[in-house]
Amino acid sequence: MISIEPIDADRLQLRPLRADDADDLVAIFSDPSVGRYIGGAMRNDVLRRRFERMPAGSPTPDEVWLSWTVRLESATIGLVQATVEQTGVDLAWVIGPTWQNRGFATEAMTALCRWLDERDAGPHAAHIHPDNAASIAVATKLGLVDSGRVDEDGERIYIAST
Repeated sequence: MISIEPIDADRLQLRPLRADDADDLVAIFSDPSVGRYIGGAMRNDVLRRRFERMPAGSPTPDEVWLSWTVRLESATIGLVQATVEQTGVDLAWVIGPTWQNRGFATEAMTALCRWLDERDAGPHAAHIHPDNAASIAVATKLGLVDSGRVDEDGERIYIAST
């Protein structure tokens, strides 16, 4: 069983998600430019309840939800996640629009993947909206390749290259 803990990167700190991080994350996830890649904008109260519930973990016994806020000094700038199952790890990341195009997503995810690899969590994968060029670039930098498959939400599945 993998247990969540803080992770430090060069410029960033990944801190385990807590229920009281919800307000900072609602501000990021309610931005329309973020919503276009994650299934549309959600109401703030719906987002807040989701972020308040996430630290409790998955209701499915065969998977572990791990979520970290991405922090730059004292500011919460995003969220990174790993869903760990017996077959491997599904990765997800969101960096707020104000902080995009500075390499923060790649830095945060590189640190997270290294941490997961140290715990033998299994091969990594990510489901990415086909128009999200920035996330596709991050996935490529992480060594993930397009599998040619599409999930039920229309997202392309990127997997660890062999």
